[in-house]
Amino acid sequence: MNTKARFWVAVLVLGTVILGFGQVSMATQTNAMSDRDIAVEECSSCHFFYPREMLPAFSWKKIIDNLDNHFGEDASFDKNSQAHTLTYLAAGRSTEIPLKITSTGWFKQRHGAGFKAMAGNSNIKLSNCGECHRSSF
Repeated sequence: MNTKARFWVAVLVLGTVILGFGQVSMATQTNAMSDRDIAVEECSSCHFFYPREMLPAFSWKKIIDNLDNHFGEDASFDKNSQAHTLTYLAAGRSTEIPLKITSTGWFKQRHGAGFKAMAGNSNIKLSNCGECHRSSF
């Protein structure tokens, strides 16, 4: 094999090794994501990321188990990420079993008199936290 051919073989082998390490590095980075990181990534890709304390574990499980019909939308994502998301969300517990954050005592207490004013204003959707709160909690 001449020198030019050896050079290109070396370039191809080295390139393959570098690309392989890059893929391993990306896989390791994905595996290193915490349950919270995965939950934030998946949930906030479509809507405001709601704090886990807003709903009890039962409600979060029901929501995650029915992502194909998530309040009328298909919000499905892979089962592994669903498991990590539920692990994070279920760790914050409440004694209530609602499926709507706006019907929890936490929401009503947190928003106090403002809740009644918001409920009476047809221009504000109570389910759109991002309308008033510009960042996740």
